Amino acid sequence: MVKVCGLRDPDNLAEVVDAKPDMVGFIFYSQSPRYVDEAAAKALNSVSVGNAQRVGVFVDSDLRHIEQMGVHFGLHAVQLHGTESPTLCYQLQKMGLTVIKAFRVEEKFSFAEVEPYVGSCSFFLFDAAGSSAGGNGVTFRWSLLENYTANVPFLLSGGIDEQHLSSIKTLNHPMLHGVDINSRFEVVPGVKDAPRVKKFIEMLKSDLC
Repeated sequence: MVKVCGLRDPDNLAEVVDAKPDMVGFIFYSQSPRYVDEAAAKALNSVSVGNAQRVGVFVDSDLRHIEQMGVHFGLHAVQLHGTESPTLCYQLQKMGLTVIKAFRVEEKFSFAEVEPYVGSCSFFLFDAAGSSAGGNGVTFRWSLLENYTANVPFLLSGGIDEQHLSSIKTLNHPMLHGVDINSRFEVVPGVKDAPRVKKFIEMLKSDLC
């Protein structure tokens, strides 16, 4: 699975969709340089994403706000990047949404932190810790994933681009389900280099199939 996150331009979204990602992500967090306001979201919603899932990215939003955005903009999934509780994740899951809970991994991170979320999330997302909630363009030490033993599939995130293809292919974790790409493929914040995205997806999927 490949998720392309941080999209906010309708024309660029259409170009990225041609690369056949599995998920496309829109950030509903006002402090992000890739923030999608309501007007932009409506424009993005007019673009067909084919078989890709629309993912809304939130940071410490309440249940009502996430639910409203999900209905208004046809979200299939939500990605939670803050301190959201397992209860909130469960409530969103009961609404029929795919729930992705993100964790910011650094050297001192304990994977015991994910345990309360087992059963209330469809996926975890392991991102590198940084100054922002996400999209920092840096990686964490992937060997730390050896400490992850929960039975929930995860997406790998954090500064991923073409130089990491060989390393991704050598990761042999049974719960690795896909990757999330964002800032390393940008022309400007919120706009991706669509040809690069397409080539990356083709190279990754051809070698993993």
